[in-house]
Amino acid sequence: MSVGPPAEDRTVVLPPGAEAPPRGPAVIRALRPRHLRRRRLRWSRRRLDALTAWVLAALVALSLFLGVLLWLVTPPLPAPLLAGGGAAYVIGDALGQASVAALLQPARVALLYPGGPDVALGDPAANPLFGTLWSEARALLGEVTPAELTAARPVSQEEVAGLFGARGAPPAALEVDLGPRLAWDQWWEVFGAGRPWRGGAGPVFDRVYLAPGARFTKVFLLSRFTGLELSLPGGQGRALAALLLAQQGQPQPSGYAVAPLRPVADTAFGVEPGINVPTDPSWSPVALHAEPVNGARLAAAILGDPLAVRIYRGSDGTVTYSNPQDSALQVRPGGVVSLTAPLASSAPAGQDWLAGLHIAADYVGRAGGWPPSAWLSSVVPVYPAGSCSLTTCTPFAYGYGFETRYQGLPVIGQAPAVSVTAAGAGVTAYARRVPLPGSPLPGGNGATWLPARAIVAALERNPPPSLYAPPMVIDDITPAWVPLPLAGVLQPAWAVRFVPLGGGPARLVLVDALRGQVLAVLTSG
Repeated sequence: MSVGPPAEDRTVVLPPGAEAPPRGPAVIRALRPRHLRRRRLRWSRRRLDALTAWVLAALVALSLFLGVLLWLVTPPLPAPLLAGGGAAYVIGDALGQASVAALLQPARVALLYPGGPDVALGDPAANPLFGTLWSEARALLGEVTPAELTAARPVSQEEVAGLFGARGAPPAALEVDLGPRLAWDQWWEVFGAGRPWRGGAGPVFDRVYLAPGARFTKVFLLSRFTGLELSLPGGQGRALAALLLAQQGQPQPSGYAVAPLRPVADTAFGVEPGINVPTDPSWSPVALHAEPVNGARLAAAILGDPLAVRIYRGSDGTVTYSNPQDSALQVRPGGVVSLTAPLASSAPAGQDWLAGLHIAADYVGRAGGWPPSAWLSSVVPVYPAGSCSLTTCTPFAYGYGFETRYQGLPVIGQAPAVSVTAAGAGVTAYARRVPLPGSPLPGGNGATWLPARAIVAALERNPPPSLYAPPMVIDDITPAWVPLPLAGVLQPAWAVRFVPLGGGPARLVLVDALRGQVLAVLTSG
């Protein structure tokens, strides 16, 4: 055991409440000046702020890149077209009067001559004469004054049918099948080129006959079983008379001959006199294709910011896009597109039909564009509960249906090719089902259609159940195309319209023109 001096006692006894001095590196930190410690703290905060700014900039750049990529890698939608005219339609521009007239092109224009042959035109894109005749008819109808409409006398379909066979009948006449059933004050907004109408609502009609003469021009406004006859000064119809006489006997590339269908004795259905039934159509079934739809592009155009759109894919192939505003866009297999959107709380209680048409047309231009040869086929007012008083009803919205043409004949389906419901300043529903015809099917070229009389006889022998009650009569017969998506065929058909004797909605019976089978029974306006 070594003996030496005792070890130094380094234990520090602190007084009560005193803190222990720092040791090791803590001593160095404690000895560093206070201003250096603050500078390092400020430098760290600046570095964190800079890093945050860089991260935010990177996220914004990524968002922009994804947005641009979405628009670049997807093919553009078809260029918006004006209905029937083929002219470019600029999205966002208000519809002018000419554009409204283009949307309201008639379903059919027929040139009628004493002794025939009559000619019906149904394709304004293929035959410029269609637009010329419609322009002359619109100008004539725009000259009608409230006094002339008030002085009009009631006329029956029988009187109009017998006019052209009577002595002194006009040398030529023009029949215009307008399509939608509208009141005179509604049509006046098109006929009158924007001039106000202060004569009241006026009659509801969907067919017009114009018979220009030397002394005066006869104007017949017809709808179902009723009509009005007006007389305009003869000078107003001089241009139309010259145009009709110049076309007599001239071949029309997109026209087809028409002949009147008369009632048949001992039949179950009556047939209204004066119906012009096209003769000898020879169109054959053609292949049917679905319209290609780019769902992502369409959703971005309709629903807004693509980054805020939610996507749901159903087991049947349906893709649903929705946005935070509860608007939902569905794209179904086969190219069918439908939209449901909530009504804005600021929407007015009433709705003008022409203002709604502007809104609907602007929306169609943004949401896919106009299909070729489209025309307004129906206008249906929507009345909310409690909107009707003892004398009037205020529409809450209007539903607009647009059909298309192919080879001059209307394409009529279970639902319109394009339909829009406009309420207030917005759109609450939109649907698009545009069939695209392809080439004629093999073995069907030049197939002979069953005559219209044979179609009527077949319906009399075995009418669809919906035609039993109430009693109905045939109001119109016209050739048409019927899309059969399940079969992939655009089928030629006779469209036979029945109207009830006691009033109410009409029925449109679509019959296979080659085999005589009933394809569909639709409710017609």
